[in-house]
Amino acid sequence: MKQIPNLFTLINLLFGCLAIVCIMQTGLTLSVDANGDNLVMIPERIYMASLFIGLAALIDFLDGFTARLLKVPSDMGKQLDSLADVVSFGVAPGLIVYQFLRLSYAQQDSGLDTNTLWLLPAFILPCAG
Repeated sequence: MKQIPNLFTLINLLFGCLAIVCIMQTGLTLSVDANGDNLVMIPERIYMASLFIGLAALIDFLDGFTARLLKVPSDMGKQLDSLADVVSFGVAPGLIVYQFLRLSYAQQDSGLDTNTLWLLPAFILPCAG
């Protein structure tokens, strides 16, 4: 009984990891239209990452609810929950922001040559987490 809330927390962590995998496998399509403008296609995998983050939020609610319902809080559960929260609600959203910043710079003229320092604001979310 004591490990049931931890199982929910591990599912939360799994959804966060799946979101990161979806974000990193973007399959970006870069092309040039008839006017010479850069076209960047956003694949659906980033949208799937958002879905996984939403599912992680639902499971995050359920793990705390289950721990209180079963009256089995534990120090390990608190630490595991903190880890899952940082991955699901810090690192994964930060990587989404990173990808969107990359896409926005790629659409500009010579945007593919943008310095990596311009992408660093995306890491505010993981650092704050």
